[in-house]
Amino acid sequence: MKRLSMLGAAGALLLTTATVLATPGSGITPVDMARGTSAAAYTITTEANREIATQTLTFAPGGTSTSGWHTHPGPVVTIVQSGTMKIWFSSDCTLRTVTAGQAIVVPGAGVFDLARNDDPTVPLVLVQTYYNVPVGGALRTDAPAPQCSRAVPAVPQDMAVVGITAVNHSRVRMATALNIAGAANTDLLIQQLTFAPGATTGWHRHPGALTLAVESGELLFTHADCSTTAYPAGTAQFDPGVVHLATSAGASTAFVTYTNLPVGGAARIDQPAPACTATPAPTATPAPVATPAPVATPVALLPNTSSEGMTNVASGIGLLALTVVLTIGCAGLVVWRRRSA
Repeated sequence: MKRLSMLGAAGALLLTTATVLATPGSGITPVDMARGTSAAAYTITTEANREIATQTLTFAPGGTSTSGWHTHPGPVVTIVQSGTMKIWFSSDCTLRTVTAGQAIVVPGAGVFDLARNDDPTVPLVLVQTYYNVPVGGALRTDAPAPQCSRAVPAVPQDMAVVGITAVNHSRVRMATALNIAGAANTDLLIQQLTFAPGATTGWHRHPGALTLAVESGELLFTHADCSTTAYPAGTAQFDPGVVHLATSAGASTAFVTYTNLPVGGAARIDQPAPACTATPAPTATPAPVATPAPVATPVALLPNTSSEGMTNVASGIGLLALTVVLTIGCAGLVVWRRRSA
């Protein structure tokens, strides 16, 4: 019983500690648009002052919907929300099949690809984030079909977009260059965040790097050293996975693309508030110094205690003494004369 009591007390202490450390957010509504596991490692690189765009593509069923051969200005995070995607790359002409709950990062930057939905009844839905897009530029550029005569199965020669509906969610500018290294067998997640006025994320960090595109409103990020950076609508923030807090004075909307998440794991980890947020202890007010009581002025024994009065007294005493001496002297002189006579 004593051992059980000790274990119970330890558990209660751990629970209390966790409660103290946790700083959850409030006023935020997250919606997971798509989440998938990447079987292969990947790299997301961009130049500075480029755009990031988030989009949903729906390929109609029936075996005829296709993206046609094309390329992108930069990497594209592609998550299959539903259906099955068949995709070919010009680099090797090999077919890859990506199903719901899986993800792939299309390299872009001169590598051509083609995606199809060959299912006769089920639509293919992709949620994508495009990187390194020139400001105001196109998300894709048509490209010629590669000639891979020995590829099995045969490489489609589709050149035009057929049967695809696109919904644009966000397109904003990223001021900084990016270089994100993604590990194999990790999750990618694209999420929409809606912030109510006065919302806060609480202090937290993420398991991997992410990009956040502010579509509307403005978000204020407070860093671990308590410095702040404002991100208004139309701008993007890169977070390498450090401790931070975000707040929204008014209503705001953002789209977040997470990388390197544990498979099926949490996208955020609550953190304690950093030391710089602590309110300094009030300085004790020193006790007032007692004012010494005034020294009583002694009663004067003489009517005049000034230096002038003392001089007058001394002069009077001296004159009196002189008078006595002269009187005695005169009396002695008289006596002497009488005796002499």
